Parts: sequence; C-alpha cells; structure tokens
Amino acid sequence: MIIENLHDYQALGAPLLKRIDEITKKTAASSRYFGLDFMGKYRDIPTIEVRIDFPVYRLANGRTRTFQREYLALHPDEPKDIFTRDHDSFAAQMAQHSILYRLVEEEDLLKAFRTENMQQTEPIICTSEGVVVNGNRRLCAWRELYHNDQKKYKYFETITIAILPPCDKRAIEELEKRLQIQNSMR
Repeated sequence: MIIENLHDYQALGAPLLKRIDEITKKTAASSRYFGLDFMGKYRDIPTIEVRIDFPVYRLANGRTRTFQREYLALHPDEPKDIFTRDHDSFAAQMAQHSILYRLVEEEDLLKAFRTENMQQTEPIICTSEGVVVNGNRRLCAWRELYHNDQKKYKYFETITIAILPPCDKRAIEELEKRLQIQNSMR
C-alpha cells in the first residue's frame, strides 16, 4: 500500500467546504448525466469530473463494517470511535483506505485496472458532499495505481462522479445494498 507514504492530506479527500462548493458549481454547469434508479424512481443525476484526491470514502460502508471492528481490535491505540466521530478526519480516511485496500487485494482489482483498457467506465456515485456511496473499492485501487505511478496512470488523475440529489441516510443505505447485490450478480 503506497498512500500511507503520502504527506498530502488531499490524497484522501478535499476538505468538506471545498467539496460542497466545487460540487455545487460543477453540477450547476454540468450537461452530462447518469441514469439511476434512486428513491423509487429513475433519475438522471449529474456527473462531474474531479481530481482523484477529491472525494472521501464513506465510513458507514456496509461492506467494511466487520473489517472496521477487526481494525479496531488490531489497533488498540486508535480511538474506538474513529469511524464515527469525524467522517473527514485524515486518520479515519486512512484507516478506511487500508481496509478497502485489503478488499482490493482480495479481489485482485489492482491487476484488473493495471491494463490500459480497464479505465473508468461508470461514474463513482457520491453524495452532494463528495462522500462515495458506490465505488469505494474502485477509488482505492485507482488512488493506489495513480499515486504509485502518476505518469503511467495519468488517466486516473481525474475521475467522473455522479452526484445524488439530497437524501437521507436510509436512501443511501438502500441504494448501497441494491447496487452491491447487482454487482455480485454480474
């Protein structure tokens, strides 16, 4: 895992106010959309292009909850509320990155994305605050590749994200579950 060597906070997400401001401006000007069944109806949600270091991982990711408990058991010096206290903290995002990296390795995603014909084909789905709802593992793999060799993987310097309309936690969890089931059935 290479990102732990980076000293730039931006490598794991821009500050919240910067994310909100940039998303607001870019979605207002966007003419690109991604079709998605969300909150009971089909919607065209705006897509924008951002730097790979812009979004943050979703710490309430259902796929990583068990691994977060394991992380806390293996790192007794970490605060017990690291994954719930401050979503944007560098420590929490770094811990989540290490968990996602483990999943990336288990599924051999780095190998898949190392080939030039395996670039981004679908947007990463984010909230209006730039929190990744779907695509956390892909983002982790792309960050690893890009930060390991920025010249070779220059095409991951910017990524496309689709911005969900305002919604509550339950709508996000339902979307996450549905998309994970769909991905498992592919």
